[in-house]
Amino acid sequence: MAPARDVVFEGYHGIYRVSPNGGRPTRMTARTSVAVGVSPNGKALAFGTDAGALYRISLAGGRLKRLGRGIVPVWSPDGKRIAYLKVEDNGIWVMKANGTGRYKVVDDPYLESEPTVAWAPDGSKLAFVRCSRPHQADSSEHAYVYTIRLDGTHLHRVTTESGVPGCPAWSSKGLLAFNGRGTEIVQKNGKLKSYPEAAGCPVWAPSGRRLAVGTGNGIFLMNSDGSGRRRITIVPHAVTGIGVPAWSPDGKWLTIVDGGCVLRSDRPQQVWIVRANGTGLRRLFPNGFRPVRSGACRLR
Repeated sequence: MAPARDVVFEGYHGIYRVSPNGGRPTRMTARTSVAVGVSPNGKALAFGTDAGALYRISLAGGRLKRLGRGIVPVWSPDGKRIAYLKVEDNGIWVMKANGTGRYKVVDDPYLESEPTVAWAPDGSKLAFVRCSRPHQADSSEHAYVYTIRLDGTHLHRVTTESGVPGCPAWSSKGLLAFNGRGTEIVQKNGKLKSYPEAAGCPVWAPSGRRLAVGTGNGIFLMNSDGSGRRRITIVPHAVTGIGVPAWSPDGKWLTIVDGGCVLRSDRPQQVWIVRANGTGLRRLFPNGFRPVRSGACRLR
């Protein structure tokens, strides 16, 4: 038995949706996306384009709505706001989900544009990564994770040692994780706990009690306290890497893209679904699907 909701993923020629039972994908839009964010209620998605424009579209169909300039949109937990990056403006902005009420939260000339911004579960703060010096040969070693309130106050540096952190992710229970020396989780006392074997972008389950990391040839799973660590092998002999996994809304299933780190390949790439306990692994496209790119899947 597969999850009931559709899988939404990015492709070379647009954004697609497909039943978790397989079948022919439906293209929702021909716009080429940089990053797709599905709303918490599963009814809409927002995405940025290579040209730096933000759009919103209903998952039930309909016309695109342009939201303005920006990339990497991230929905707030209540679905009423969207945080996004404006690289040409060197800042993190927040707007209402309809594109109005835009304002800048972070003004930073050294802002990291790769993923992404994370919302606190109560919607009061954002987590992000930025460098402490200009983008020169050694600047990648001088980045830190920060949090900030939505009104731009109370900027707090989470990490004390410089490095190359990325992909901050806030759980529904209030724990902040990011990719650093493997997966790192900020404990309630503010100290970091590292899991080097889980190298990749962490993605929290809806419950906030587990997280998944796409790494090597499959998925690394662990509980929020570090227990229950295990691997699910997706492609035993993968050479192109595994993309960022996504949880189903009930936390029982995961989607993942084989070869998601590569934009072009001499073989079709594949979208997989698997139960969170490692059973029920199967491909959605038995013969592959060539338009897949960049490992961005969501179960809506």
